[in-house]
Amino acid sequence: MADKEGNKTGGRTKGTTNKTTGRAKELLLLAIDEQSDKFNLVMNTLAKEEPKEWAKLMVNLFKYVAPEKIDLTSGDKEMTMPVINWMKNDKPK
Repeated sequence: MADKEGNKTGGRTKGTTNKTTGRAKELLLLAIDEQSDKFNLVMNTLAKEEPKEWAKLMVNLFKYVAPEKIDLTSGDKEMTMPVINWMKNDKPK
């Protein structure tokens, strides 16, 4: 609640998650963590047996951990955001 001047006088501080949201996040992270070994095994097998499919999957998953490339303009000069090099053994040629 706020007073007449807009000063907050009670309740949670700004940015504090409520208990239900915090617990839901904890449970979700725990579930993901428990599956990480299985996920890694599947991904490693896929990388060895079907490298093209593995690469397609990695590209699709990558959008969840890094922002997409965005085109920016500055007057008449076009600029782009750099793309992160995420392949371990990818070396410039």
